[in-house]
Amino acid sequence: MRQFVFQETGDEMPLINCPSHGYVGGELVTQAVSDLVRDRSRWSDSRRIVPLIFLRDEIEHPGYMLESEETKVLALGGKYEGGGVYRFNDDESMEAAIGLLTATCVECLRELMAVQKEG
Repeated sequence: MRQFVFQETGDEMPLINCPSHGYVGGELVTQAVSDLVRDRSRWSDSRRIVPLIFLRDEIEHPGYMLESEETKVLALGGKYEGGGVYRFNDDESMEAAIGLLTATCVECLRELMAVQKEG
């Protein structure tokens, strides 16, 4: 059974058991970002992580991906609308895009993004 915690905004987020931070909220990311988050030795020279929003009929699915993964999202039928927003015109393509996302520790992700910002 998947467990969820609520953010200050009232949105649900998955609950993750992180080896570094214990039980914390999770953030939806692509598998490539998840792999990077778990391998701290690659943080300093890693590709840039960018926020994204998958949008279909005004339903939003936020997450993060590597900047280089945009071609995957476009290949699935997402139309880039600016500001990290990718609009989908049918349920199948939207579900395929959501299938790219997995949960990772929100605290580790923040730390990684801070390292990228400093570098």
